[in-house]
Amino acid sequence: MAVYKRVLLKLSGEALKAGIRDYELYYSSSESAELQMFNGEPQSFTSGFTGGVSFKCIVNGQMGVSYTQDLSEEEASRMVSAALDNALNLEKDQEVFLYEGGGTYEDVEKTLMPVLSEKELDRIAREANEALLRSHEKITDRNQTEAVTEEDEVCLFNSNGVDLSWKGSFDTIVLAAVVSDGEDTNDDYTIRTADPSTLDLEALAKETAEKAAARLGASPAPTGDYPVVFSPE
Repeated sequence: MAVYKRVLLKLSGEALKAGIRDYELYYSSSESAELQMFNGEPQSFTSGFTGGVSFKCIVNGQMGVSYTQDLSEEEASRMVSAALDNALNLEKDQEVFLYEGGGTYEDVEKTLMPVLSEKELDRIAREANEALLRSHEKITDRNQTEAVTEEDEVCLFNSNGVDLSWKGSFDTIVLAAVVSDGEDTNDDYTIRTADPSTLDLEALAKETAEKAAARLGASPAPTGDYPVVFSPE
């Protein structure tokens, strides 16, 4: 929210300086971190931030638009200038408007899971791997686990008084099990998006290993028409 507020203040100020009275700003961002572990050892850690903002303005009955992923204050001036130039140079007539606001807005359910640190991601992925090693008699030491945390934000503001925002955070864990009976090897995986503190890793590991083991020794079916049953997952 701090980045959005800074961008909003700067863009609003630049719009007023340029004499623009009707304008709208749409902002979205996503920040995430992901840790992958193979056989209980960290394999990779990645983190990143992506975001962008679009600016619309109405000048002389025409709408100009600009967009950027550069969220610096310096870029705000260029965005307003680009949208203004866009509006002034449009030649075809079109109906343009900004939402007037008013009325009521339904509350959107927010998903707020804890935003995890690198240390917490490492712990969760490591515990999931240990659970896999205990999960089945045919489990190997070639398993992979992954823990992901993500925080997203969307905001909309315009000069008519609309000021809306949504923010959510999500945690995901992936368990990939490899099983072998000495002759055949098979693998399967399970993905869960949930607060890690609510997950039963032992049960998830057992479920994953059993799915992989169920196909040990399987062979292709002859070509033909068969009833098919899909897993709910």
